[in-house]
Amino acid sequence: MKRLYLLVAILTLLATIVGGIAIKVLYDTAYEVKRQDLIQMVKSQARLIEVVARFDKKSDLTDQHESTAGATISQLREAISTYKGFGETGEFVVGARDGEQIIFLFRHHHLPDNEPVPIPFASDLAEPMRRALLHQSGTVLGLDYRGETVLAAHEPIAELGLGIVAKVDLSEIRSPFITAVAIIAGVGGLAIVIGAFLFFSISNPVFKALEASEKRHRLTLQTILDGIISIDAAGIIKSANPAAERIFGYAFPEIAGKNVSMLMPEPFASEHDSYLEAYRKTGNARIIGIGRDVEGLRKDGTVFPMNLSISEMNVDGETLFIGAVRDITQQLKTERAVREQSNLVRLLLTIASQANEAVSIDDALFACLTAVCEFKGWPVGHVYVLSPEDENLLISSDIWHLENPEKAAAFKKLTNETEFRAGIGLPGRVMESRRPLWISDLHQDGRFLRTKMATDIDVKSGFAIPVFVGGRVAAVMEFFSFQIEESAGDFLDTLSHIAGEMSQVFNRVEREQALRESIAETEKANRAKSEFLSSMSHELRTPLNAVLGFAQLLELNPKSPLTMGQKDSVAHIKTGGEHLLELVTQVLDLSKIESGNLVLANESVDLAGTIGDCLSITQRLAGPAGISFVDNIAGKSLPRIYTDPTRVKQVILNLLSNAVKYNRAGGAVTVDASEMPDAMIRISVKDTGPGIAAPAQDKVFEAFNRLGREALDIEGTGIGLTISKQLVELMMGRIGFESEVGKGSTFWFDLPTANKDIHELLGEPGIDAAHALESIPDILTRHNTVLYVEDNPANIVLMESVFDDVPNVTLKVATSAETCLEIARAEKPDLILMDIQLPGMDGIEATKLLRANAETGSIPVIAISAAAMKNDVERAEDARFHAYLTKPINITETLRVVREALQGGEQDA
Repeated sequence: MKRLYLLVAILTLLATIVGGIAIKVLYDTAYEVKRQDLIQMVKSQARLIEVVARFDKKSDLTDQHESTAGATISQLREAISTYKGFGETGEFVVGARDGEQIIFLFRHHHLPDNEPVPIPFASDLAEPMRRALLHQSGTVLGLDYRGETVLAAHEPIAELGLGIVAKVDLSEIRSPFITAVAIIAGVGGLAIVIGAFLFFSISNPVFKALEASEKRHRLTLQTILDGIISIDAAGIIKSANPAAERIFGYAFPEIAGKNVSMLMPEPFASEHDSYLEAYRKTGNARIIGIGRDVEGLRKDGTVFPMNLSISEMNVDGETLFIGAVRDITQQLKTERAVREQSNLVRLLLTIASQANEAVSIDDALFACLTAVCEFKGWPVGHVYVLSPEDENLLISSDIWHLENPEKAAAFKKLTNETEFRAGIGLPGRVMESRRPLWISDLHQDGRFLRTKMATDIDVKSGFAIPVFVGGRVAAVMEFFSFQIEESAGDFLDTLSHIAGEMSQVFNRVEREQALRESIAETEKANRAKSEFLSSMSHELRTPLNAVLGFAQLLELNPKSPLTMGQKDSVAHIKTGGEHLLELVTQVLDLSKIESGNLVLANESVDLAGTIGDCLSITQRLAGPAGISFVDNIAGKSLPRIYTDPTRVKQVILNLLSNAVKYNRAGGAVTVDASEMPDAMIRISVKDTGPGIAAPAQDKVFEAFNRLGREALDIEGTGIGLTISKQLVELMMGRIGFESEVGKGSTFWFDLPTANKDIHELLGEPGIDAAHALESIPDILTRHNTVLYVEDNPANIVLMESVFDDVPNVTLKVATSAETCLEIARAEKPDLILMDIQLPGMDGIEATKLLRANAETGSIPVIAISAAAMKNDVERAEDARFHAYLTKPINITETLRVVREALQGGEQDA
């Protein structure tokens, strides 16, 4: 029974299938006949309309497209106004695209109000018309403007940019077959249901899997950003996804079945078929499986960069190539922008570096000019600068960058002869606007005044940038190219930065120039001061030499001893002369310290011994005033210090002498020393004088300020404390004081203690002044001739008096350097005492000539000069003096140096 039922079901099913197939064949035949009729109708109507349109256009005298189209459409309206369609539902519809809408130019046959109803272009309605307006020809089964399913043939009317559709409702086509279908359905319904049930029970899972897979692949292709195009072995396009349509600008029907070379620019398009042929013959492929950057051709004719990767596949024995395309236009733009920005930053850094290394404004401008020209590849660069006479006038400078000087010679000559006021010409316009200016085509710019010369050397584009100093345009840099160059925003921004950088360089160089001028003025003032002090030193020391020299002779001469009264008078002479000498010496010391020419001779110093020596000297001065000394240092173990012993002693003596001079009669001076926590040792000198009032304490260390004490009968220069302060600071120490009116003052200074054991240098002991004259006769064993070169009569008399009682020595005098040279060559003296400041040739030049002569080169020469400045002594070094003595001379020291020189001569003999 089951088999029977199954057989009946199968037979019923087969009958139903056969009947259904028959009906289907009949329906398809009727459907195809109707479709072909519609195609024939729409094509004939479209061609007819185009013929009418062309005729109207040809007849229209104005030859205007709009009037022609209007006339044609008007005629069509009249012709079709009485047309009732074909069949029950068939009709022609002519439409046009108006923005994003479809408008129908003829009345809708099936709408009761007979008024055209616009349809959105993207709507599912009016699908046939939408395709016709997309220039597609064919048929479609879809919705019309009513929402009814229709069979429609669509055709574009290219002549008028319209679309025409001939359509008939699908229900009208199907109507004859509905009855047959109902009968077959009634007879074989059960069999169909059973068969369908069995069929779907078996096949449904398979269909679902296939459908899901197909859906996934379809969605992937539709949503992927890369374009996917498949071609066959002949290069014919088989498929393209929406991304490919978007990239190339074609709808798929426009490229389907065509050669893929249409998507390539020349020469690649022409070479593509030969490449495929070679691949078919040899199997060698250059890009399959490898991505590379190539060029593509869009529908609108634009060429664009793209990345292409190709894979090969075989489907049912057919070879297909799948190409994945990615538009890399934006990527390359981004990379190019980054590269250009990086180059601009490097340009800016290069200009900043070179400009900041420049020592002058011209060097900075030239460096900037060259860097910009080389960066842009522009052959001409030039700088206009502000006129020093007119702040509104730019004049040409000599700063140029010329790639071809000969070619640009005429342009350079004209430019050098041309001046620009604000607002005139390229430089003047930049000066007025205070902004960079770019001119893409100089020949089209009526305000560029050097057009003829620019044409002669084929200069086409130019730009200029301002350079500011103190808020005003101080220069304009201009650049010229042989090509038409369009301005770039990023580069103009960089030019603004360059202008700012050059402005900073201008300001820096101006500051440096001002500083150099200030330093030069200061050095000039220092030189003038040094020359003045040197001159004053010489002028003061020369008469002092005679005063103190004769005073020493009177005091030291054992053959003519002085009476007590005479001794007092000589002592006053010496005291006054020594005070004047001290003043000169201190002024020179102050000058040396201020100019940085004072050099310390550092050595290990026994501080306790040095203070003791200073106390011994000061106590002799303090005796008449009845001032007592309190030495709190005695018995203390003080650390040694490493410094200049002479300068330490100078400071201590100054503080002690001040404590004595500015003390009260019968007062006391207390000296103390103690170690400080910061590895310093403090020496303090306390007096019991009147003290210093608070308002005057800020002026204690001012030079030549004696705080009102100059009215008192107290000797002083007013610069002792100034020198002491500078000496202490030069020795890395500090100095200060405390004072209270009516109770006295305490002056102190701190010096760093020595951090290593340094042995004292032992000096040669001095010669007792009382025995200075008697010591020489016992030493000199043969007769010696000493030539004294001096133009001052008093100094000549003094030196003659010194040597009167020296046996075995004859003193000869020359009053000029020229006379000295003659006597030296003729008599060859054993020693020459040479003054420096002489009439005519000076003593240094004379000594150099003596050294250069073989006959006189070995004679020792001792300089005796009132020129005591450091630069005076340094100037004399080249002359190779045996010794350099300064006036006023110390007779004892002078005779000791003479003795050494003559002893050396005797040993050589």
